[in-house]
Amino acid sequence: FCREGQMRFSVGHDLSADVREAVTKPPENAWVPAICQDGKPVAEHPSRPREAYVAELSGLLDLSGWGQGVRLLCRRERAHPGAQLSLIDTDGWRHQAFLTDQQDDDLPELDRRHRAHAHVEQRIEDAQALGLAKLPFRAFQMNEAWMQLTLCAQDLLAYAKALTLTGDLARSKPQTLRYRLLHQAGRLARSGRSTKLRLARHWPWANALAAACARLDALPIPAG
Repeated sequence: FCREGQMRFSVGHDLSADVREAVTKPPENAWVPAICQDGKPVAEHPSRPREAYVAELSGLLDLSGWGQGVRLLCRRERAHPGAQLSLIDTDGWRHQAFLTDQQDDDLPELDRRHRAHAHVEQRIEDAQALGLAKLPFRAFQMNEAWMQLTLCAQDLLAYAKALTLTGDLARSKPQTLRYRLLHQAGRLARSGRSTKLRLARHWPWANALAAACARLDALPIPAG
């Protein structure tokens, strides 16, 4: 399908018997340090102080069934303490394999690019938290409208986080933002030609919401 659409691909591959055998064959110097999404080595990242490496297995097993130019890469990473390992996860290493037709020589970059797809799962979870977990109607058209409204809410929340929030709030899930900001009590007070938003001072995130509103007011107005 990807080839017919002239699209490059990077897809997960099962740890089948031939892949498990191939994982044990590369020499130690074939495993190069993996990087995080910001380009820093995984072992040096403050939030992920664990080892992770990437190696290519393409020449160690038969990939002819996938067509020309297909490569198989494997990532190994130290498992969390106490994590349950599978049969192939030997010596405390956890393995993941993926197929790609991208020809870059930079294996850590190929792995980083592939793992960026994981954000899709988080977006699906966010959409479910905003109303997509259940379609409440019997009619298809009404559920379609419900889904479109959910996606609009997700877009608005994403832009609000990117443009007005900082720190932990900018990375929070919808449930957290709903409790901390969206459900915060307030009152509009009008005096003369001005309108003020009065917030309950005892609410722990009142200052964060006020700062977000100030950033929103300071945004430049697009031309046209």
